[in-house]
Amino acid sequence: MLKVNIYVEGQELELFKDENIEINSSVQNIADISKTFSDFSQSFTVPASNKNNSIFQHYYNTDIDGTFNPNIRVLGYIELGSIPYRYGVIQLEDVKIKNQKPYAYTIRFFSSTLSLSDLFKEDELGVMDFSDYDHDFDASIFDATYTESIADGDVYYPLMTSLRNYNVGTADANDITNVLGELKYFELKPALRLNRIFDVIQSHYGVTFRNDFLDRAVFDNLFMWMHRDSGIVQSFSQEEEIDITSAGTLSEIDVTVNTSDNSITFTSDPTDFFFNYRVYVRIEPRAGFELSLIHI
Repeated sequence: MLKVNIYVEGQELELFKDENIEINSSVQNIADISKTFSDFSQSFTVPASNKNNSIFQHYYNTDIDGTFNPNIRVLGYIELGSIPYRYGVIQLEDVKIKNQKPYAYTIRFFSSTLSLSDLFKEDELGVMDFSDYDHDFDASIFDATYTESIADGDVYYPLMTSLRNYNVGTADANDITNVLGELKYFELKPALRLNRIFDVIQSHYGVTFRNDFLDRAVFDNLFMWMHRDSGIVQSFSQEEEIDITSAGTLSEIDVTVNTSDNSITFTSDPTDFFFNYRVYVRIEPRAGFELSLIHI
């Protein structure tokens, strides 16, 4: 019988002589990416010996301020007959106490292959870099409703909106053949080809997906509509600091300072009704006037 050795962060654990360690192998299941696709062991116990207590930093004792965190899997590996068998991580699941003294630690081994849910954690698409698909948001996006004018066709603007129902021939405000109801670019939102999203995920996490499924035409023609929030597309990226002692302008916003009634008026161009603005006012008293009473 081959001798089994188990190491946690380079330190060998002491084992019970009669403890069985079973390793299971699982296969991929596309129906649930949260499943563990790698080799893993059934839970098994190791004695709470002085050496193991040191490795697990006496986790059972709350009076000891150790750094061992059972919620985080630590690096480890298994040897069979002094030959490396599996590399991966080990998780502490339980500490058994007998007669008010630690008796054994319950641990589990996972091979080095991570499940996607372990890798992605709680990340959302916003943490990834999609700057390759940045583009101007103006009337030119109409071209992307019927041609491959943006990012070689990976960005598409479907003719649909959550603001109103598009109609033809109804002679009302929703009739897109009327001047009153004509299509407005700011009502539209982009859609990104789903395969490009997978490309960014692969680049961000350093993983590679097999393309047997993703390269199919039926999948490659899928797009994700970027409709995170209701309403029109909003951007507050344009910023300009204005010295109110001399007024000034912020693109479509006019600023008027009235020293008679100490008021500041912000007026936007009514033709730019589809823009939303956030205006912040910061008042910095001159030296010597810091204690002056200021009303806003």
